[in-house]
Amino acid sequence: GKTYLAERFLGNLPTTVPRLRGKGRQTGVTPLLPICEAIRSHEHGGNLDQLRAVAEEYVDAIPLLKDVLGPLLRARARTVDTRSTLREVIPSETFTFVALSRLLASFEGRAPPVLFVDDIQWIDASSTAFLGYFASQIRARRVFLLLTRRANGHVDERTRALLDTLQRDMGGRALELSIGGLSRTEQLHLVHSVVGPVDLSDEDL
Repeated sequence: GKTYLAERFLGNLPTTVPRLRGKGRQTGVTPLLPICEAIRSHEHGGNLDQLRAVAEEYVDAIPLLKDVLGPLLRARARTVDTRSTLREVIPSETFTFVALSRLLASFEGRAPPVLFVDDIQWIDASSTAFLGYFASQIRARRVFLLLTRRANGHVDERTRALLDTLQRDMGGRALELSIGGLSRTEQLHLVHSVVGPVDLSDEDL
């Protein structure tokens, strides 16, 4: 399925490419958690110190970063928090989006990072809004954005608006692929590869 193909793509990337994985969930989650989890999930690349430095700039102003990225943060002496002061004059959502964008940009090195968000039809409204915000500045970023969704014959308005934004702002660099359902032969091949030869009727499949 879509997640398998995405993971195969990530697995074939050079080890120097940072892979950032987040996922939408059907159950309710903290706003922006899929994006923060993706940032925390980094596996490769030499960007840890840069990521930690950016996170420490914003951690007192954005509590969610402390909850999610806590293990990355060093104990440090308290200083005047200029980011908290800045938060007072910038709308909170915009301020948070700027911070998350800077965190993602901290992975930009010799190899562009890949931000993979699975099941975007289930991510929270704030995460969808952030992806739209990030897409609006994607031309100035060296980040590969990989998103997957379950269509099931329906696309909700929020997801559709995000996809339209990606197509508009990324131009020819945006590519949308559809994975069709398995044919009966393909279904049988899948079943046989898992459980071995077995006779199945159309109703069984």
